[in-house]
Amino acid sequence: SDTMMEKVIAAYNSYGEREKIGIISANPIDNYTGRSPYEGACIYKLWVETKVLISSGCLMPLEVFALIGPFRDDYFIDCVDQEYCLRLRSHGYRVVIACQAQIMHSLGKPKVHKFLGKQFIPTNYSYVRCYYIARNSLRVAKEYFFREPNWVIRHIVALGKSIIKML
Repeated sequence: SDTMMEKVIAAYNSYGEREKIGIISANPIDNYTGRSPYEGACIYKLWVETKVLISSGCLMPLEVFALIGPFRDDYFIDCVDQEYCLRLRSHGYRVVIACQAQIMHSLGKPKVHKFLGKQFIPTNYSYVRCYYIARNSLRVAKEYFFREPNWVIRHIVALGKSIIKML
């Protein structure tokens, strides 16, 4: 939105312990559904903490970036954001969504399919993209399982569901 950065900065400024923020991002709105993964948590709030976020539209303090290091090049495209957020969290930093700031973001080119009376909406990524999603998800799971087991389990379950939708 036109006011996205102003609202991210306003959320940052309203956070009581700004020195603990490792990354803050706009609230992603899916182009296809018009929904946000944070819409329930964000009702009447300027910000919410989360475990991971998409790095599109994010801000981070330069001193945190210098300490934590850059995004991992070997992840290429998928799980780059998740790995970075989990790395920030492992160093004691917080990951924050600016609820009122919006960024339009879609996952692939979704198309509605019906099978046995149920509706499925796969992302329709290319086979190359699916490879990187699976490979990098397993790498992140292996690296962070003992630090973030609940997130890893949910992430791997979501990966399994997306594979089923794709099939």
